[in-house]
Amino acid sequence: MKTPARRLSLSLVAIAVLACDSADQEIAAVAPGCGSENFAEVVVTPASLLLLVGDSTVVTAKAALCSTLPVPFAVTWSSSNQAVASVDSLSGRVRALAPGQGTIIATIVGDSLVKGAAAVQVNAR
Repeated sequence: MKTPARRLSLSLVAIAVLACDSADQEIAAVAPGCGSENFAEVVVTPASLLLLVGDSTVVTAKAALCSTLPVPFAVTWSSSNQAVASVDSLSGRVRALAPGQGTIIATIVGDSLVKGAAAVQVNAR
């Protein structure tokens, strides 16, 4: 039989796993190992992009938590090679600008140690 405290504990875990922030960034799971106070890692989807010059797409981020309590979060997006692919820092919209390679990076706002990335390859049309 589940005690009220056990039911509450299970409910908090379920909330932590399913919680979303206002930017629709999902909490992926409760992680056992932590790289920061609140977040273990950020997973960017898709993990790699193959685009043609002129194309655009949106990347998303999921965060793995260090605790069972829901933690709202937001990410900022950046590109390692702005000449090849730009990314809107708030929406995650990636635009292919020129042939080449780069990395799209998601960083937890307020916790710059926790990042995730996606490789981007841009080919000529």
